[in-house]
Amino acid sequence: MAERTCIGCRTVREKSELVRLAASGGVLEADLKGIMPGRGAYICPNEACLKEAYKKKDPFSRALKRKVVLPLLEELWVKIKGRI
Repeated sequence: MAERTCIGCRTVREKSELVRLAASGGVLEADLKGIMPGRGAYICPNEACLKEAYKKKDPFSRALKRKVVLPLLEELWVKIKGRI
């Protein structure tokens, strides 16, 4: 099975255990169905990993290889939490 690395905690896990994030119109969004075009970044479905990623120096833009605007952490977490 495919493995991916969480951009928050840097743990390698099965792709199915992580939430894909992608850019839509330059804004970071949770790709819960995994169908958005382009590169994806992956994160564990827990708030601690998301908070850790937000503390780092723009890991989302680095992973997606393009500049992205981050939504409020709480807004993104609500969308991710809906997947759990």
